[in-house]
Amino acid sequence: MNFSPHRWLCRCLAPDALCATAELAPALDQPDFAWEPLLALAHRHLVAAPWYVTLRRRGLLERAPVEIGEHLAALHDLSIERNRLLRRELIRVAYAWNAFGVEPVLLKGALALSPGQPPEMAARLLGDLDLLLPADRIADGRNALKALGYYATHHEEQYASHHHAPPLVHPDHGAKFELHRAVLGGALAAALPAEEVWRDSQRIGFEQAVVRTPSSTHRVLHNLLHTLAQDHRAELGMLELRQILDLVQFRIHDDAGIDWPLIQARCTALGQSAALNACLRVAGDGFGQPLPAGVPSSMATVWLNWKFEYCRRHPRASRGFYWLMRLKRLPKRLLTPSWYPEKIRELRRGKPL
Repeated sequence: MNFSPHRWLCRCLAPDALCATAELAPALDQPDFAWEPLLALAHRHLVAAPWYVTLRRRGLLERAPVEIGEHLAALHDLSIERNRLLRRELIRVAYAWNAFGVEPVLLKGALALSPGQPPEMAARLLGDLDLLLPADRIADGRNALKALGYYATHHEEQYASHHHAPPLVHPDHGAKFELHRAVLGGALAAALPAEEVWRDSQRIGFEQAVVRTPSSTHRVLHNLLHTLAQDHRAELGMLELRQILDLVQFRIHDDAGIDWPLIQARCTALGQSAALNACLRVAGDGFGQPLPAGVPSSMATVWLNWKFEYCRRHPRASRGFYWLMRLKRLPKRLLTPSWYPEKIRELRRGKPL
């Protein structure tokens, strides 16, 4: 079977249930097969460390050039080492919070550190750790982090209307925590209420600490809305394989437990129905994962699928969509008096126009 480099990388990253190694191996014998574009794609989409895990699991690592294999191995080892440190810090922080009755809900990349994750998830490249706390315990959580040596990167008032408090960073090793009072920001918060996430979360032991993990439905909904709407990926036309791989893994883990009608309804209420359906089709086309039952199609979905594919082939095109997005928001901002002092403060802090 002939795959483009992008699709070959996706199928290689996919769980064995979606793509057997026998489907991938023949491409390696083709005279025009090149590893360098695959490595560049893996780096661009932040999946180089998980790719190393899957190449090794599938017995394909020895087919790679020695220098690429060594590069991926070194990157994987660094990622695992970093994630062990983050895991240790997460347990230490959760244990401190447990002492005054707080059990944080793990969000986004923090879930990759929880027990029982597949090796691909354990090697996932992580930035900060996002944790949901009861809104009235954010101050207690921040004080506990400061007692453990963490410091705030911004003043509290700068995040007064934000869905999470200012990040806290440790000066010695750089671990960073974001404490969420809401799962998503702005209008998106109503689509995934914190109270609902708390209600449906599962309590798990994490060595000496206790944490909570969101339901399968809430994991998928958070993944989709954060990627498509909060990070504006639908408007920009750029989907990151790291986020799509998370979605694929969530479905492999518990597809039967995902309430797709609820997800469709919440996305439709936000005007994100076409983006949801286009994203699921990208995952299906790339990773070979069947669509959930009842996923509709529309002209808007077709347009977004074309946009995602075009920007994948021509990454610089996303910059044009970025400026179009900024231009669409400009009239509303010009009519908002509070926007001017905030923009001046951002420019003084060195942020781009």
